[in-house]
This record gives sequence, structure tokens and C-alpha cells, in this order.
Amino acid sequence: MDIESRYNDLIKINKNTNIQYKYGLLSQSFIFHGINIIDEIIGICNGVYNNNSGNKKIYSIGINDVNNNILKNTMSNYDISYYKLDNDNDNTKIDSVYINITNINSNLYNIINDYSKITNKFIILYFDPYDNIKGGGIQYEYDIIHKKKQIEENNSSLQNNLDSNINNFIKNNTDWTIIEKNKNGLTILEKKNIIAIPEKNKIVKVSLNKKIGIFVIASRSQNYDFRVKKYWVPFIEYCNNNQKDIDIFLIYGKNTDISFIPEHIKKNIIISNNTDSYKPGILLKTIYALNKHKNKYDYYFRTNLSSIILLDKFKYYINNINIQVAGWIIPDNETVCKHNVKKFISGCCILFNNDINNKLLNNLDLLDYNETDDISISKFFIQNNCDLNKINILRFDNYLEKTIFQILDEINSDSDKFFIRSDRRNDFTLNSLYNILSTYKLLY
Repeated sequence: MDIESRYNDLIKINKNTNIQYKYGLLSQSFIFHGINIIDEIIGICNGVYNNNSGNKKIYSIGINDVNNNILKNTMSNYDISYYKLDNDNDNTKIDSVYINITNINSNLYNIINDYSKITNKFIILYFDPYDNIKGGGIQYEYDIIHKKKQIEENNSSLQNNLDSNINNFIKNNTDWTIIEKNKNGLTILEKKNIIAIPEKNKIVKVSLNKKIGIFVIASRSQNYDFRVKKYWVPFIEYCNNNQKDIDIFLIYGKNTDISFIPEHIKKNIIISNNTDSYKPGILLKTIYALNKHKNKYDYYFRTNLSSIILLDKFKYYINNINIQVAGWIIPDNETVCKHNVKKFISGCCILFNNDINNKLLNNLDLLDYNETDDISISKFFIQNNCDLNKINILRFDNYLEKTIFQILDEINSDSDKFFIRSDRRNDFTLNSLYNILSTYKLLY
């Protein structure tokens, strides 16, 4: 079997394949428990194959002879050692384990618990709600249409069984946490002690010696509303009560329904005089907000809802600068430029002082309203010979193969980075990130 070719076919029809790939990529060794068909673990196999480490190993338990021979022959062609195990009690230490729970009707808790003792990174739990109907799943359109009720009942039963056992397991094993979960039968646990945040590496609480306005481009969607309610509302409440030198504003377009915003922070909402649009809407919303709060702050920080600010690190940074303009300057080692410009400051992270804000507002005719907001503002900075300073940021974007605990490891290693760009669209993953950052008291 050609793993890469089969992987490229499957990612077009099975969303789990690409998700599994990233965890394979982060693992040197894997155990497969109770797989029904090889296709369900192709993403992991391709990830392990592309892992840069040596001595890669795959083990299987509860596999039939046909699938065992396919795996054995395939792995030998990809320089991955393969072993069939009789049981999981031989104390084999592995990075990660994949468990198909579809046919596990009892003892699931003990299976998860036993594997947690020999697993260093991830436990991937999967069920195929269609398997008992036609042996292979989500690509069978006939089953989806004509056996919908039976599928939903089977799906609900499997999910409830899985959730109940996972909740009990995490309750009794606090070194594990859920990091990803979807509606396609996939739940992923991660071992917390992959990294640690030593107390000595946290920046101590500092007082701010400048006045800061944080201006957040906002609009309505399920994901954006989740970010607002989970992160931005508590952050605004904290700053309103504890940080007199920091004001945060969410900038919405004209006629936006903001009834979901708590009444006590409505003063932190700016409703622009123009309706929402990508171009020139975001630029016009920015100008409106900056003009509304002209000459009020030493520094203006323009960002968006995908951002996470590590407050004490941010205050430490602000206290130690005397600059005109700073931001996440592109290109960097992960992102290329767009619109044929040599460099620009990304719209998620633009910082400038009061003088530059006045200069911008006094020369609005020099802005390019046919460009995106960040390109237009960056052109203005460059044309006016502003000194551009680089802000190093942390990335938690969809296309980067990073886990939550890798981000924590980077926070620990890079004490100067105060900003996380979290362009993840999965609310469950974002919720886990927010919760863990709050647990470690890294937000504020």
C-alpha cells in the first residue's frame, strides 16, 4: 500500500484523516488497538512516516490477520518497525495510542487507564457510528440517508459511553486532559506533563507606566461570539476593575446586534458608523475607533478577536519601549507577504504611539481604501518613514502542527512573547486553550 497516495485520497472524504496526521507527526511510536479497517489509521501512519526522528515503531493489538499482513508489509516499505502484540501488558513504552472503541461494550475505562500508564503523549479514541451498519462508514451515502435514525441512535450510545468513561478517567487522572473533540467520533487526550511552567519563569506582577488603548476588530459569528464570551468579556472585566491604565474596546459594524454582550461592559463596545465588510470596512472601523479616542493613550494597540494577550508580559513590554510603531512584521519564517508588498504589519498585532495615531488621522487621504486594512496602514507607515519594530509572537494557527502544550512550552521558553495568535476555528480546542492558560495564571 502507498500510504501517501491513500492519505491524499482519504483527506478528501474523511475529516479525521488530517487531524490524525498531526498527532502521528508528533509521535515516534504508536499502538493501534482494535482497528477495523486500515483506512481509519492512514493519517497516523503517514504522520509517523513523516516524523523526523529515527527508530519509529508501530504496534497493533486485536487486529485480524488480513489487516496485520497489510500493516506488516506496508511498514517494512517505509522503514517503520512493526510488531503485533498479544496484549497491552508487556510494559511497552510508547508516545501515543489509538483505540477504536466501536466494539468495546464494557471495560473501556480500564483500557484507557492501562494505556495511560505506558503512553507519553496522546490517547486517540475513535468510534465509527456507521460501522455496525455497513462496516466502514461515513462515505456510504445510502446508509446516511436511509438509516438516519438507526445511525443517530448508535452514534448517541457510543458517544455517551465514551464521554462517561473519559470523564471518570480524567477525574481520577489529573495529568491528562481533553485537547480535541469533534462530531466525527474522534476524541483526543493529551498528557499534561509533556511540559511544565516553572514558577521562576513567570514574569512577576508589574505596574504599568503608560496609558494603553486596545482596539479589537469584532464581528458576529458562532466562533467569534464564543471567543468574546469566553476570553474577551472576562479580560475586559478584569482590566476595568484592576487595570486603570488599560482600556479595551470591541469594534463592531453599524447595526450589529450586541444584545449578547453583558450590560456592564457595553461602555467597552464601539459601534462604527459603517457596516461590516472586509475591504474597506475593517479599515474604516479602525479609523472611526481611533478618532473617537484620539489623544487619550500613550500607545494604541490594534488587534482582532483571534488574539490572546498575556497581560503581565504585555505590560512588561510596554514599560520598556519608546517607539513609534511595532507589530508582527511579515514576512517571517512561517508567513509570506501578499499583494506584492515587500513587508507589512499583520492586522492582528499593530502597536503605535499617540503621535503616529494623530499623523494617521490627519492624513486619511493617504490611505489606500482598496487594500486590506493592514496593507493600507503598513504602506502609510513605510511612506512616512516610521521606524518599524518587530514584535515576536506565538502561533496557534490551524495549519501549524502545534498542540496546546507545545504553546505552553513556547511561553515558558520565550519569556518576551506576550501575544498568541489563535486562529483555530474549533471551539472545543479554543476552550481547552483558554482554560489551561487560565489555570496556569498566564492570562492576567
